[in-house]
Order: sequence, then structure tokens, then C-alpha cells
Amino acid sequence: MKDVYRSKIGSSFKKSLQFSLVSGIPGLIALFLINGLVFEFTWFTFIMALIKALSGICLAFCGFKALGMINLSLYSLFMMLGGMVLPYLQGIIFYGEPMTFAKGICFTLICVSLVLTLDKKRGKTTVGGGIYYVIIFILNGMSGVLSKYFTEADFDKTSPAGFSIMTSILTITLSAILLLFFVGNGDEIKQTPLTLTIAASNGILNKLANYFLVVTLANGIEASIQYSMVTGGVILMSTLISYFGKKKPTVKVLISALIAFVAIFTLLIPF
Repeated sequence: MKDVYRSKIGSSFKKSLQFSLVSGIPGLIALFLINGLVFEFTWFTFIMALIKALSGICLAFCGFKALGMINLSLYSLFMMLGGMVLPYLQGIIFYGEPMTFAKGICFTLICVSLVLTLDKKRGKTTVGGGIYYVIIFILNGMSGVLSKYFTEADFDKTSPAGFSIMTSILTITLSAILLLFFVGNGDEIKQTPLTLTIAASNGILNKLANYFLVVTLANGIEASIQYSMVTGGVILMSTLISYFGKKKPTVKVLISALIAFVAIFTLLIPF
């Protein structure tokens, strides 16, 4: 969705901020409804939400800039690897999650599956664009790292929904404040029903997905298991959705999806 929006609007910092703002409002409404229109607050939640909001805004900006400079396939690879690898390592190194044979096999298979999704034809990396791979890897991984720390930290905190709501409010507020610095700079943005729909849909899906990830972490699901399953699930769903688009999945993509499917089921191995 983000790449379609960027292709319609552009990739400046102002436009990435507006995307965060426009997509954040519908997502916030959805979260409030889930939480029964209840607002929760603790200072620990506020600080964690502020860090996550800043990280998300930076990711949105870097994602916008990167999609105009680097290979789209590699962008997806580094983004998903970061979202899986960092929380995976965090859970094992810092929270004593066991490193089992099943997790090792699953992790390895997911990495192989991701590599198979590479498509060298989907854009070329420009000079200086390579740094975005590393930044996207770290920032997308930080979302899972911060969520895991929030659920495990022994401080006064809100519910997962309260944390998600606080993060959304701060993301919207910071985006609006930063946008004030760009008023009248000539970089005008013309929204259309299509771009507004894309931004709103992205916001709702993204906020709900992050909320459920925090909920499952809070209920004892290990990060080293959860984020491997999420990454494998993304590969499977992307392959399934591609059947309804103009570009049908290639044999390589189907093999990648099959490997991801097998990887998820290796987590059932009891050792």
C-alpha cells in the first residue's frame, strides 16, 4: 500500500508525514473502539509510546525515500528480516527464551524463503541508496523489540490497547507538529479519494496488527516464535494475494511460499 501511495503522491519528508497523519487517524479510531472508548495513561507507557512513535515516523520517511532509490524486492527483504531477526534475538538473549532445534530450523527456512523472493528487476539501487537497507532493517525490527520490552518490563503500564492508542496519538501529534514547519514551502500535496482510501486502510490494518502482536506477547507467546510465524505468514499471504493481481506468482515465489509454510509447521517439533 505504501508504495502505491508513494507512486501517486511522491516521497518527500512532508509527504511521508502526511501519510503518517492521514493513516493514523482511522487506525486510532479503530483502537479506541476495541478498547471501549477508554483512554489509559501511565508515564512508562507514554515514554515507550513516544519512542515507538518516533521510530515509526522515521521508518515511514526512510521507507518513502528508499522506495524511490532502491530495489523494491530488497526493500521488502530487509524490512521483513529486521522485523523477524531483532525480536528473535532479543527474546533468546535477553529474556531467556529457549533456543530449540525447531526454532533454529524455522528461522533458517524463513531466511531462505525470503531470499528466494528477491527480484533483481524490480528497481535498481542508486548510489547512496544502500544505507536505507540497514536503516529499514533496524527500524522495522525496533517495533517488535519495543513491544516485547513493554510487555516484559516491571513498571506501571497500561493494557496493550492503551499502549497502542498512546502510540497512535503521539504519532498523529508529532506528524501534525512537524508538518507545520512545511506549511507554504511549495511542496503541495493533492489528495484523491484513492490516496485517502489507501492511507486509511493502511492505518487501520497496521494499527490492528501491531495491537494484536502486543496482545499475544503479553499473553506469553515467545518473541522468537511469534515473529518467525508473522514473517512466514506475510510470505504466504503475499503469494495468495498476488493471484488476484496482474502479476501472477512465479515458480520461485511459489517455492518460497512452500518453504515458509513448512517453516511455520516446524515450530510444532517438540525439541
